[in-house]
Amino acid sequence: RQDSGLTKAEYFIATRKYAQAIAEAEGVVKRHGPNADAYAYAGLAYQRLGDDKKAVDNFRRALMVNQTHLGANTAMMNHYIAAGNMPKAIEQL
Repeated sequence: RQDSGLTKAEYFIATRKYAQAIAEAEGVVKRHGPNADAYAYAGLAYQRLGDDKKAVDNFRRALMVNQTHLGANTAMMNHYIAAGNMPKAIEQL
């Protein structure tokens, strides 16, 4: 991990402190620029808060930085499955 903010974001997600996780992930991006892990953690936190639009936006940002990011790809696949869009879910694999 290149920034302790990623570890903190992961901890805050695990302890259901989603707003703090988002703040930590955004801090990593402010300090270091685009970071797939930071965007993926922010996406996961937004997802757990029920803000699907911001979650998807962050997962897409993660994939723009690293198109093979496992967490972001899995999250997007699950998003498409939940939306009933199986062709897009399969494409996401």
